[in-house]
Amino acid sequence: GVTTVTCVATDAAGNSAQATFTVTVQDTVAPSLSASPNLVFEQTGPAGTVVGYTAPTASDDADPNPTVICSPASGSLFAPGVTIVTCTATDAAGNSSQTSFQVLVQDTVAPSLTQPANVSVEQTSAAGASVTYAAPTASDAADPTPTVTCTPPPGTFPPGVTTVTCVATDAAGNSSQVTFAVTVSDSLPPTLALSPADGSSVANGSVTLSATYADNASGIDTGSFMAFLDGSDVSADFSVSSGSATATRALGAGTHTYEVRILDQAGNLATS
Repeated sequence: GVTTVTCVATDAAGNSAQATFTVTVQDTVAPSLSASPNLVFEQTGPAGTVVGYTAPTASDDADPNPTVICSPASGSLFAPGVTIVTCTATDAAGNSSQTSFQVLVQDTVAPSLTQPANVSVEQTSAAGASVTYAAPTASDAADPTPTVTCTPPPGTFPPGVTTVTCVATDAAGNSSQVTFAVTVSDSLPPTLALSPADGSSVANGSVTLSATYADNASGIDTGSFMAFLDGSDVSADFSVSSGSATATRALGAGTHTYEVRILDQAGNLATS
C-alpha cells in the first residue's frame, strides 16, 4: 500500500521545517507456475475417458497462496484425441500467469472376439458342401460397432478341413482375430441296388446280374467293385462302369445268393 514519510529539519535555535513524501509498496509480479508434463490415457468409452490430473504448483513472493484454476478441470470427460489444458495462477493483487499441457486420449486396445465352435458338415457333391456360419461377436470399449470380416465367407467349402479366419477391427484400426475349422467329409455309403432283386424268381439258364450305384459326395471308387455268386468271387465277370456293373451267368435251378460290395472315394462301404 501507500505510506507517508515525514522528514523534519531543526536548527540550533529550535526552528524547524518539514517535508513529506509517500512510499508505495505494490505487487506487480505474476506468480510462477511449475511445468506439467503431457499426459496419455487409454480411451474407455465411445465419448472418451474421464481424466484426473494434478494441477501445477504456483508460488508468489507476495501471496503465499495464489489460486490455480485449470480448464478443462481434472475429473472431466476428455474426448478422443488431443486436448489442451490451460492452468492459470492468480495472486491477491490480480497478477496472473499461465501454463498449458496436452492430454492425449487414445484407443490402443484391440476388440475382443468370441471363439466360434468348429463346424462339421456332410459332403453333398464332388465340390464339397454349402456351409453357413454366424460370424463371431466383437466388443470394444471405445468402438461400439467394430467390423468383423471372415475369410473364406459362407458358401461352398471343399472336402477336407478349411480354416476360417475372422478379424475384428475398431475405428482406431486396432484388430484381433480368431480361427475355427470347417470340416467337409463324406461319411455316408453309396446307394446300391441289385437286379435280380432279393427274393426274385428267374428262369433257369442265362441270367443277367446287374448292380446300379451312385454317390453324390466323394464319388464311386469303381476299382473297389466286388461281386459274389453263391459265395464265390465273380467280380471279373462284370463289366464295370461309373454307375453300374453287369454280367451274364448261367444259373441252375434252386436258390442262389448274389452279393455286391462297393466303396466310395471316402472309403464308405455299400453292400447288398
